[in-house]
Amino acid sequence: MSAPTILEAAQYFPWNEIAAAILPRGGLIMLVNAYFDESAGTARCKHPLDGSRQDVKTLSVAGYLVESEQAKLLSQEWQAVLDQYGLPYFHMVDCAHGNGVFAKLTAKQRIQVGARMIGNIKRRTIRGFGISLNVSQFKSLMPPDHPLIKKPYTLCAHSILDGVRSWARENKYHGDIAYFFEAGAAGQKEANALMHALFETAVWRKACRYVGHSFVAKEQAAGVQAADLLAWQFHTETRRQLEKTGRPRRKDFESLFAHPHNIVFISPRDYVRICRAWGYDTSVIETNIKATEEYYAHAASLKGQPS
Repeated sequence: MSAPTILEAAQYFPWNEIAAAILPRGGLIMLVNAYFDESAGTARCKHPLDGSRQDVKTLSVAGYLVESEQAKLLSQEWQAVLDQYGLPYFHMVDCAHGNGVFAKLTAKQRIQVGARMIGNIKRRTIRGFGISLNVSQFKSLMPPDHPLIKKPYTLCAHSILDGVRSWARENKYHGDIAYFFEAGAAGQKEANALMHALFETAVWRKACRYVGHSFVAKEQAAGVQAADLLAWQFHTETRRQLEKTGRPRRKDFESLFAHPHNIVFISPRDYVRICRAWGYDTSVIETNIKATEEYYAHAASLKGQPS
């Protein structure tokens, strides 16, 4: 039996050992996670005309960029918090609601755990990246024959990589970057296909400083658990804004986002830019978007007028 590749080895070895294998001279690590939970992924949004509530399914993908030596310290500090509270791993949705392994903790203890983890993130990571989109808009506006982007997750992951590429260019970073994703997540197959397709080209490898990627079990990787925390917080805030219920922001969200983050909600107009960059004729998309905007603007102007 042949020795496992670096990608396969993530199933057997701690993620920081895999990072050391990919980055023998040191470098940066990008840790990516997605928030896929079906129930929490649906926002109850108010219709702009009649005020009725409609379900809007959203997807959020997020992650952190961290220097390899700082990633080791993040792992140590993360594990210390878990050990103190008798937790096998950190999962933000369970921490927030007191479910799963967090059911044994009081609300005060869960708040303390979350605050400690956010402190670790702010102390050890360079920057966070987050992308969110409306799944229905993706299906109606994204060309089905796109050579690379077939599903919402792929577009989000591609946008995360583009964010890292821009960061490297703006900060004149010329070192190496290794990319880690959660193993077993719903988007693993898509993420792997995307990474292979993009980084077959020297231009993208150089721009993203790519030296390798792998998939690691979230329960064994503090960095991916940190990305889970960001993905849930960003997703929850996106839903809050979409629903426009007037609820205040979570205090832990405000604390987390005192740290540098690049976050984007992909709008209909963004699809025009994305498709145009890939050489698509965007006239039909632009016409559909314009017609929808004009419809809502006209209908809204008629509200309250006598018949």
